[in-house]
Amino acid sequence: MDCHSARMPSMSRLQWRRATTVVFNPGFELGNVNVAGSGELHDVSIACDGAFLHIQIPGGEEVQVVTAPNVQRIVYRADDD
Repeated sequence: MDCHSARMPSMSRLQWRRATTVVFNPGFELGNVNVAGSGELHDVSIACDGAFLHIQIPGGEEVQVVTAPNVQRIVYRADDD
């Protein structure tokens, strides 16, 4: 299957929430975002979709999609809807 035939969910269908911390596997690189030093992102918007995690960094116009096995831990506030 090529990228053009892959079905991506509508962005409005995803259930977004604020993550205080996302920890990636050692050595993982997230596109143009530097996570190499700490392996972490802080205060980002995330949405889970099957085995994929959609990540939007504040102030960024793009949403990056990573496979779940690249993520070690996600921390978010329980009262964040």
